[in-house]
Amino acid sequence: LADNNIRWNENLCVHEDSYFNVLCRCVSKDPTKVKYLPQSIYLWRWRDGSICRRDPDYMLQTYPQLLDSNDALVDELERRGLTDNARFYATCSVLECFFTMQKPRWKQDDAKGFREAAEKRAGQFFNKHRALWESQTAQQITELSTAIRERNIREGMLIESISLPQWLGHIMALNY
Repeated sequence: LADNNIRWNENLCVHEDSYFNVLCRCVSKDPTKVKYLPQSIYLWRWRDGSICRRDPDYMLQTYPQLLDSNDALVDELERRGLTDNARFYATCSVLECFFTMQKPRWKQDDAKGFREAAEKRAGQFFNKHRALWESQTAQQITELSTAIRERNIREGMLIESISLPQWLGHIMALNY
């Protein structure tokens, strides 16, 4: 961690672990030596009131912050010259958001405000990292899309009610 100047991003207070863990993986000199360790080796302060402990709508409530975390990660990867990783995570973030928005809970009336906030933030993310998205080949986007779509279907996603290009147009329009 010290040799690679890996730190927690102090601007993140939700989904900060995602940023940290992915950054560690990307910066690793030899990814084949990265191993899963089942024991916790760090301590954190347990808070009974933490929204991620028991709230089934945690992702609804914090999806814009997840995109903040992803945004910070892509920026850091670019800063470190890890453009391929930045391109991969930027593309995955956009696709993940699109397919997440197709899940039944996101389509319910009482989730409208959460969905609108997430889609507005997704539009900002996409506009900022659009060059990375556009530097992917159609084949790369198709392969990532297929993998992310299949996982989201296993998690309860319905068939898309809008196409990806239509959704991208929608989220970009939210910021104009």
